[in-house]
Amino acid sequence: MDFKSLVLCLGLSVAFSYDNISLKKMATQSHTYSNLLDDAKYGVDGNSATCMKTYDIGVNSLIAAVWWKVDLRRVYRIHSINILFKNYDGYEARQRGRLAGFSLYVSNIDVSSTVDIKRSSLCYKDGSQLPPLNFTSTCIMFGRYVIYYNERRREVTYPEKYELDNVFTELCEVIVNGCNESDVYGSDCDIQCPTHCKGNMCHIQNGTCYGCPPGWMGTTCNTKCREGWYGMNCSQQCVGHCRDNATCNHVTGGCDPGCDAAWTGYMCDKNCDNGTDDIDCINRCHCLNNYPCNKQTGKCEGGCNPGYTNSNCSKKCPPGYFGMGCSNTCSGHCIRNEPCDHVSGECSNGCQDGFEGTHCNSSCIVGYYGRNCSYVCPFTCQTCRHTDGMCTCKAGWTGPRCTKECPPGYFGIGCSNTCSGHCIRNEPCDHVSGECSNGCNDGYEGTHCNNSCIVGYYGRNCSHVCPFTCQTCRHTDGLCSCKAGWTGPRCTRECNESYGENCKHPCSSHCVNKTCDRFNGNCVYGCTEGHNCDQNTDNLQTSDTKSITLISMALIAAFTISLVVNVILISASLIRKKSKQFCCRSSSSSENQSVTNDCASQYQELSVLSVGDNTYQALTPNVAKGDNTYQTLD
Repeated sequence: MDFKSLVLCLGLSVAFSYDNISLKKMATQSHTYSNLLDDAKYGVDGNSATCMKTYDIGVNSLIAAVWWKVDLRRVYRIHSINILFKNYDGYEARQRGRLAGFSLYVSNIDVSSTVDIKRSSLCYKDGSQLPPLNFTSTCIMFGRYVIYYNERRREVTYPEKYELDNVFTELCEVIVNGCNESDVYGSDCDIQCPTHCKGNMCHIQNGTCYGCPPGWMGTTCNTKCREGWYGMNCSQQCVGHCRDNATCNHVTGGCDPGCDAAWTGYMCDKNCDNGTDDIDCINRCHCLNNYPCNKQTGKCEGGCNPGYTNSNCSKKCPPGYFGMGCSNTCSGHCIRNEPCDHVSGECSNGCQDGFEGTHCNSSCIVGYYGRNCSYVCPFTCQTCRHTDGMCTCKAGWTGPRCTKECPPGYFGIGCSNTCSGHCIRNEPCDHVSGECSNGCNDGYEGTHCNNSCIVGYYGRNCSHVCPFTCQTCRHTDGLCSCKAGWTGPRCTRECNESYGENCKHPCSSHCVNKTCDRFNGNCVYGCTEGHNCDQNTDNLQTSDTKSITLISMALIAAFTISLVVNVILISASLIRKKSKQFCCRSSSSSENQSVTNDCASQYQELSVLSVGDNTYQALTPNVAKGDNTYQTLD
């Protein structure tokens, strides 16, 4: 969200503190521009950085009209509607020209066609001036559906600054302000509607009643009908002859104290049958089956009509009782704890909250509560008290009316379950089921992200396999504790001048080139002269013993071979020497030269055979590079 949008949103929150009754409700639109990122729901997701978007309309477009609507799920009292239209830096005038000309409608039924939309209640119609991109209109209405509508038609001439082509609709947020509860009003929805408002509903802004029940009048229905009048809107005049000139009941028009002599009927508007006005009037005696009372004594010899008692049946049943012989008990649920009618047992002025029926002896059916059982329990209630709507909440909800979601980190019945804490980006889990809707943090899996990766796996969705070189592998990020011979965060580097798990042991300083076997520490190229390799002691001792044995055997073999060769050479030398002497002596003087040459040739041959330094060197034992194992002697 850019700075300008932030300022607009902050200003909006200060200006309106009514309930946002459209937040995250079901939204639809006539058409969607490209993909899910332009869906209608982004107009009520509470994030002004995401916006819905439709195909363009225009005088040269194939589409002439566009609509977007939100379903509030039930009929609400609406106070105002705020629209935040998308802005682009440097293009505010163009965006205002696209928004221009729009209309806002409110409906109690779902409508989609242009004709039906325009038959709905018009809340606002834009004029010739360009509207601001952050627009609010007061719209005090009742309704379930709020509809945004705009059009560009070829046959219509529009004001000069209206955009006529490429008119994209981009609603970043639509906030319908109202009160969640129907019996409150005021900018904070915290003032109770007047007691006698019809249906317990009042004007959302000033609290005036939309209508009064019978017997009440005034803007807040807190004034009884003036004397001599009663009924709906106090429009009916009392016509009876109430006893002692009392006025009739301001609600029903009946004579509560009873009738004057010679008059009868609930409203005392009927003469006694015999036309008399004395105590012998049968309707004064209330004798059973309207039988005339004894004209001399005034007593009802056959008993009393329902609702009356004593000898002349002139006394009404005591409060709380009614009917024949006053033997029936009132329900006890008449409004304001008033006694029921002494004759019929009915509650003349209505029932207490949570009860209905003429006798107020029936509790509201499941799912309803309050005055005349006219209020619907919130869908989030598991059970709902029929008198005042107090709830026991379904999973994921809390509050007296179960209107609040579980606080972040909790879910389920009574919000008593704790989220795993491993949802991706540390998001809160679903307040109802506890599931992580968008996935798990690295190292966890399952719908609730409460299962660590099994051994050998790690990372997002546990989809990465730990390297085989790991001794142990952390399930979140794959960080390893390495097997012998390996090191590094993922154990992918071989040990260098070290060995063992995580290469934690340095090679012996006496190893040639400080190089040792990375798994067990044995010196690869042997030890430096005059030192023993002290890595992996047991192996080294065994290796040293073998080395000494091999060296000793090599030295003995070399000595033996040298001795044999020397004996052979010495013997050959002596034999040739004798041959030379014999040859020289037996030759004539004339042949001295040739003989000398022959002898010389023979001595040369012996000289060649006597070359021995290199021959003896080949017998020296050679130590092989590698595992301190000596090579076989040549």
